[in-house]
Amino acid sequence: MATGRDVRSFGNLARDGHTDAIAFLYASGAWSPDSRQYVMVVTRAGDSELAILDAMRGTLLQRIRVPGVQSISAVSWSPDGRQLAIAGTNNGQGDLFLFDLAERRTQQLTNDAFTELHPAWAPNGRYIAVATDRHEETDLATLAYGRLRLALVDPVGGRMRALPDLGAGARMINPQWSGDSRSLYFIGDVDGVADVFRLDLARGAFDQLTQVRTGIAGITARSPALTVSPATNAVVVTVFDRDGYQMVALDRSRVESYQRLADDEVALTAPIMQSGGGILPPHTESPVPIVDAMLADGVSGLPGPTAGAATIARYRPRFGLEGLGLPAAGVAAGSSGAAVGGGLSVFWGDLLGRRRLGIAAQAQGRVQDVGGQVLYVNAVSRWNVFASLGRTPLPAAFNSVAPIRVRDASGNLREATVVEQGIARTLVHEGTVGAQYPFSRTRRVEFAVTGTRLTQDFDVTQQVVDNVTGRVLDRRRSTGSAGDAIQYAQSSAAFVGDNAVFGPASPLDGWRYRAEVQQTVGRTQFTGVTVDGRWYQPLWRGALAFRAMHTGRYGRDDGQALLAPMFVGTGTLVRGYAAESLAERECGRSAFGPCPSFDGLLGSRMAVANVEYRLPINRLGVGGLAMELAPFLDAGMAWRGGDALSLRPRALANADAVRRPVLSHGISARLNLGALIVEMFHARPVHRSGGGVFGLNLAPGW
Repeated sequence: MATGRDVRSFGNLARDGHTDAIAFLYASGAWSPDSRQYVMVVTRAGDSELAILDAMRGTLLQRIRVPGVQSISAVSWSPDGRQLAIAGTNNGQGDLFLFDLAERRTQQLTNDAFTELHPAWAPNGRYIAVATDRHEETDLATLAYGRLRLALVDPVGGRMRALPDLGAGARMINPQWSGDSRSLYFIGDVDGVADVFRLDLARGAFDQLTQVRTGIAGITARSPALTVSPATNAVVVTVFDRDGYQMVALDRSRVESYQRLADDEVALTAPIMQSGGGILPPHTESPVPIVDAMLADGVSGLPGPTAGAATIARYRPRFGLEGLGLPAAGVAAGSSGAAVGGGLSVFWGDLLGRRRLGIAAQAQGRVQDVGGQVLYVNAVSRWNVFASLGRTPLPAAFNSVAPIRVRDASGNLREATVVEQGIARTLVHEGTVGAQYPFSRTRRVEFAVTGTRLTQDFDVTQQVVDNVTGRVLDRRRSTGSAGDAIQYAQSSAAFVGDNAVFGPASPLDGWRYRAEVQQTVGRTQFTGVTVDGRWYQPLWRGALAFRAMHTGRYGRDDGQALLAPMFVGTGTLVRGYAAESLAERECGRSAFGPCPSFDGLLGSRMAVANVEYRLPINRLGVGGLAMELAPFLDAGMAWRGGDALSLRPRALANADAVRRPVLSHGISARLNLGALIVEMFHARPVHRSGGGVFGLNLAPGW
């Protein structure tokens, strides 16, 4: 505390693969009496646990699933180091418990509908201080809960004694003991703003130690924001000032030499710490805390005593509008036919969020290119069941040029060119039924059965152009289907994990993974495999991000022509190799014919590896934008079954029959616009000729 330097971080506990999250909203952990160990509340597989760590090494010593306590909010160590005082809940009821570390035995000190929070064990071991609503203001009959006040609990027997009230409707939370066990420090809000006070237990007198305009505050109104060292009486608080939370140590000499007022005087003294905070003008204080008054009012709006017995009715879910995507539409017509563009999405849900229905439609060209999806999710039980129907058009433009000789009206041969332009359209019709089962907040399994029907048609315009005059000698248009439809059913199973912590536009901490197997049955048979792992490691002011992914189709029909090929050059995989960025000279022949450079990026299987360093610009002192910069290195390779593979890269212009990886490096800037994350990047594709490539993605970072 003397230097303000971070000595040890326990944050890696949330990334060890066995912990879902660290509980920090209502608990700050507790030190052992010898300060060699630290206990904190964590969640694992959806349940509360205690994690005890070596304070010097930061290593995990043991995990404890406390028997008889379903959820833990706060913990305090006994002075002899043998027991823990725990504020927790059982069946929705908050109580105080003792846990014997040696015998692994739980003792319940309170057992009623009142609440006990923020336990603090006195250094002399005689009492446990708590914040509780066990007083005359609480009426359990009307569920009107009073403000939190302080009380002392005897750890032997659980007898509770109320402490003096600060008055003025103030909450009293987060008690902390002085080293001699004669005083309690706590947070109170006499004037509606939380400050630090000290209570002399023998005299019942209060001292106000701070007066901070923004308040001594944690993340929530009940979050702990005060700690006191029993050995030195050093007082440290958390203050929200301007744009963030700051830890502030109070002047120890002034705290210890504080001059109290006489017993018959007002028991609040002038504070030793004052701060105006970052209040924007004009500022006027409301004499009545309206929101607090309404939250504390448990009677208004209830039926009167003459209204008779309440009618109990079964809950019947009804769908109501939850969200509407910004609609957009456009229509055009010409010699090539009609075209439409735009999209719309609508979402409905019931009151409890257990049932949801979504409809989305997207148009991207002609009327035949209109697609859409209907999705229904039922989350009434732990098994989340879903069903969807969708139609997805995959249009692809093509053209070709070929020389030809034609006879004119006089019977003479003339040099001409045949120009073909058209669209090959693959239509994907899918219906899916599936379910998800979460093991915890970070891990789940998914199962699905999908029926798929693939068809392909074409629309080609052919023109014969005289090479001398440029006159169109002939023009024809043909449409039709390309082969028989492909139909198959597919079952899939996946194991998914995700505890990533997002920054402005992408994850900055934690990990994500997905392992999935798909198997088709029917006339088309193949096995789909996906393995995707991502790891995010905080470093300096940003984070290193790693991704390794493989996805592919294996089996008899893995290379079926109607199955959409995998393209490794998309902007979310290996940047700098997008199809539209390839120049004619890179194809090694006419751009209107086959392009080996492009074909080398397609396949039925692919592997991708990425590394980024993500730096939010607000951590550099640049405010106003939710933006991050990310230097990156991408690598990937696509191939088909039976292809020869080599890990030795080669320029695309010199592509051969061997499939090789491609690499790129560059820098990306992601900007969070609220409803949309935009990524702008400049990539230097190592295995292409020429300079760098600019690109744009409308998606968060992987």
